[in-house]
Amino acid sequence: MEAISVTGRLAEIIANARGSQPLSERQREMLQAALGIVVKGGFEALSLRRVAEEVGVKLPSVQHHFGSKDGLVGALYDWALEWYTGELLRLLNADHQDPERAFRRIIDYLVNDLKQRTGIEPHLWARAMHSEEAEQYRSRYMFIYREFIYELLTRIGTIKTKQTRWYRAANITALIEGNYLLTSASVPDDLKRYQAELKNSIWMLAGLQQAELEPSV
Repeated sequence: MEAISVTGRLAEIIANARGSQPLSERQREMLQAALGIVVKGGFEALSLRRVAEEVGVKLPSVQHHFGSKDGLVGALYDWALEWYTGELLRLLNADHQDPERAFRRIIDYLVNDLKQRTGIEPHLWARAMHSEEAEQYRSRYMFIYREFIYELLTRIGTIKTKQTRWYRAANITALIEGNYLLTSASVPDDLKRYQAELKNSIWMLAGLQQAELEPSV
């Protein structure tokens, strides 16, 4: 399958998200362990010693790769951003000949991810409230998010001006992330079908046909 050709701006952002130095298998193993610790106990539970215990190595081994907890946290941010960017690019490539289908698949992925989200994002959003480093990463994350949506809106061609497309991309990303509590696994019974309505709001912003919602039982 031939991959799509992304715009120069998006291509540059993807390259920056991937970082300059590839991670070794050992580093990835340590970062996976760090992510598991954060998911279960937040960043407060994370330490180099805990990672060493999870991986089954000596503490100096983790220190050699990341230096300090701040170094580990920064590497975890970069790794998560690289993975997330790769997932969006994979979806973008999967339907590169059908921009509308690609857009709907990516929105499905992003909205469905809210319900099952167990990754770093909820902990990052909380940390960003009092950490400049976390806020910078969150800003990068959201900017790349908007760039992907903007790229898809451009390919769909339903919104003619660049400024409006950028505003709609910002609106869509904010709409998805802002609805985390209403689409999570613990959503109230009266909002169980809210995901479908959220997607319809996004289709409307993108100038696409909305789906008919099934009547409530």
